Amino acid sequence: MQEGKLNPKNYTDEEFDVITSFEVLEHINNPVEEIKIFHKLLRLGGLVYLTTPNFNSISRYYFKRSKLIKIRTV
Repeated sequence: MQEGKLNPKNYTDEEFDVITSFEVLEHINNPVEEIKIFHKLLRLGGLVYLTTPNFNSISRYYFKRSKLIKIRTV
């Protein structure tokens, strides 16, 4: 497991079966380059599992509204 910027020099090509990235890609200046690095580090048949926030989700709307209500009542 690694936290922080992915440095491909720390790994050999095709070293991983699975690469995960949770809620990170939207913070990277060049996400396409990051995905290319994933591809280089994955073994043939490997899997990349990543998530990004859904800014149009109902939960975002609900929590944003709940936060506003709490702020107004404090």
